[in-house]
Amino acid sequence: MFIINPDDLLAQVAAGVQSNCDAEVIAEAAELAEAERARVRLVDRWLVTPNPISIWVVGLPVLYGTVVAAGAAMVVVAAPTSNLWALSIDAVVCVEGLAAGLRDDGPDRVIPAITWPSFLRGLAGELVQVHTIDEITRIGELVGVGADHLDLITGGAGQQGSRVTIAFTALAALQTLARRDGSPQNLG
Repeated sequence: MFIINPDDLLAQVAAGVQSNCDAEVIAEAAELAEAERARVRLVDRWLVTPNPISIWVVGLPVLYGTVVAAGAAMVVVAAPTSNLWALSIDAVVCVEGLAAGLRDDGPDRVIPAITWPSFLRGLAGELVQVHTIDEITRIGELVGVGADHLDLITGGAGQQGSRVTIAFTALAALQTLARRDGSPQNLG
């Protein structure tokens, strides 16, 4: 094909230059998006997920709920039954329904400080069910929280319970069951 009109030639050259520029801009944007995505942590995504999610945790059936709080090592999920599930990030296998949020590096960014000790101290005296990474479940009253462990008094009603100490590194999940007076856990 021969171009005889110089204006047509100029238009074709301009279109080719614009096309090259567009391709470079698109490639650069894709590169930037990929670099940003590589910096996103799971806690960033937990924090921007407003809807209920499904979570697969080692040794447990699929859990359903809404994220209440999240930190670098754990996430707290409110189940539809009004129970809370505190999950070790290390025991989470898969999550369905997480928002695809990006990391917020703004000057006002607040990184959540939720940790096992800070969360569990608020549950002292509560009846809890503890799931450990060896897939053993223990039910008892939470009677002590150290820097890296918790203490439960296990045993049924009217029985002499034994004190069990569990390291936080062994926790897969912890579920609230009921208050000491037998009433269900209240989230409000």
